[in-house]
Amino acid sequence: MEFLYNLPVIWQGTIAGIFIGLMTLAGVIPLLFFKHIDQKKQDLMLGMSGGIMLAATTFSLLLPALEESIKVFSLSPFWTVTIVSVSMMAGIGLIKIVSRYFNFENYIHTQTNISNDFANKVWIFIFAITLHNFPEGMAVGMGYGQEDTHKAVSLTIGIGLQDIPEGLAVGLALLSIGYSKKIAALGIAISGIVETFSALLGILTVSFISFILPIGLAFAAGAMFYVIIYEIIPDIQKHNNKDLAVNSLFAGFILMMYLDVILG
Repeated sequence: MEFLYNLPVIWQGTIAGIFIGLMTLAGVIPLLFFKHIDQKKQDLMLGMSGGIMLAATTFSLLLPALEESIKVFSLSPFWTVTIVSVSMMAGIGLIKIVSRYFNFENYIHTQTNISNDFANKVWIFIFAITLHNFPEGMAVGMGYGQEDTHKAVSLTIGIGLQDIPEGLAVGLALLSIGYSKKIAALGIAISGIVETFSALLGILTVSFISFILPIGLAFAAGAMFYVIIYEIIPDIQKHNNKDLAVNSLFAGFILMMYLDVILG
């Protein structure tokens, strides 16, 4: 660890970015144990991934957005919440536009007879997860840019460990619409790469765009909340596995809540 502390700041941030990207990719490991995926497993997987991301959005995006807004803008609680709320609404607006005007199934086709409407909703969910990785990666990079290496390392480890179930959420969502494990792993890797590059962006721009971080966190939180509440939760309750799907959502939420709170 002393070796990392002695490196130039840009290399510290680069290594941290690669680390959190690889931790996201580690989410592929549990997928190796899945074989045939029927409707029951599909609902379970999507419920679990929805719960994981609901907790990640609450504890890794929304709460940090409020905390960062207080530090960056130094405004009253009312205006702090207003900034976060407006940013969230902008995120919701983006997802509404994507949902209405962009059909992923025109570009990426599932490998099964799963309905295009359901598959498109899952792709929007994955898009929102990837979007949410961007401000998380920036937070890591900015930590090193502020030259508090010990605190930045703790943040890197915490976000990295949380990235494992987030990567799993991407993989489970892809498996639920009929993609192979290889494609699921590729999707997880792309999601992780976004975090790696955003960490580099964070370390390079921390000195003059620190105000963007709380806005970005809140923006991604709004997008993710909308997708989960409006798209994912209604869909997992359409079949005969409603109880299983909802219970798996709560299980995913509790799992991620433990990780977020314990890892701080």
